[in-house]
Amino acid sequence: MFEALAGSLETHLLAIGRVDDERVQAAAASVTTLAKPRVWHPRGPLTRRFATLALALLWREPATTYDVRRARRALASALHDRRDQLDLVLVEQEALAPLLDRRDGSVWAITFQHVLSVMAAQLEKHASGRRQRWLHRRDREKALRLECWAMHSYDVVIVCSPEDGEYLERMAGGDHRARIVVVPNGVDADRYTATPVPVAPRILLPGTLTFAPNVYGAVWFCHEVLPLVRDRVPETTLEIVGRDPHPDVLALDHLPGVRVRPNVPSMVPYFRATRAVVVPVRVGSGTRLKALEALASGRPVVGTSVGLEGLGLIHGEHALIADVPEAMADAVTQVLTCDDLARGLAERGRDHVAACYGWERIGEQFVQELLMSAPQR
Repeated sequence: MFEALAGSLETHLLAIGRVDDERVQAAAASVTTLAKPRVWHPRGPLTRRFATLALALLWREPATTYDVRRARRALASALHDRRDQLDLVLVEQEALAPLLDRRDGSVWAITFQHVLSVMAAQLEKHASGRRQRWLHRRDREKALRLECWAMHSYDVVIVCSPEDGEYLERMAGGDHRARIVVVPNGVDADRYTATPVPVAPRILLPGTLTFAPNVYGAVWFCHEVLPLVRDRVPETTLEIVGRDPHPDVLALDHLPGVRVRPNVPSMVPYFRATRAVVVPVRVGSGTRLKALEALASGRPVVGTSVGLEGLGLIHGEHALIADVPEAMADAVTQVLTCDDLARGLAERGRDHVAACYGWERIGEQFVQELLMSAPQR
């Protein structure tokens, strides 16, 4: 998408941390990187509890924005120094929304990779105690304020799924400044190529393993679903693969049949070696890249409604969808034991992704939408 944008507009990248991608560096008119600020994380249960309560009471924004506050200040300072040179500013994360500066005369767009109020409501639903429910409810109220402000302040709000766009439209009401644009996530179908579905009952759970919804999903699947599957197919194994596993994920490596593979150089070999991919996410919005990559790799996918939301997948045709442990265990078992079902899901899922979610097509749509808003010189 960056290459597509840089091919149509002179595009400058301002980022926190290193930018190692050679294709991005080649496409950008300039790349400016800022040092990644240190983030303090409380240690010990009492310290974490006190910090969480203080954040809920004293921080006016959703909790997930707290860790980026210093990065946001650094980005705001750098933007201020060049605001007379910019026609369009694209902010690539909802937590950075307060960067908006109406004094510069630019068109401002923001990508809501996640709708935080939706996620907070889901967390409240799954919370086990009153204190946790209160914390998530308070976070949802803060997220709603931030999202409503963005809808009335930005010129363009980009979301990853029609469901997110409809939600923000309802939340903000009809009278808002922002034009809502749906630009879905995509996948490199040339990199993730289909190979024959293996016979061995091997399951893959991919994802960024610091991201709380992925952590919750992995723990839930390993404790609630996998034992049911192994009762029916005892030789079943599960690989959890992704970046920087949270301690709760690392602890799963001790469970029967489970292996955690952190920070692998490429996901491609793991997709090729697995019989089925699971997306047991119960908290989230937008769409999941790991689901697209699994489908592009020609692997049958079993996921929750949230995990497979926004991709236009039909249960039983492109993937299997289940939200409770018994139903998900049934679905996984069917994929592990029925070759015709596994092959059919893999083929139809791959065809669906190739037709709808190739990056080239999405990049063209992305550029067209932004060009409609960018001032002409």
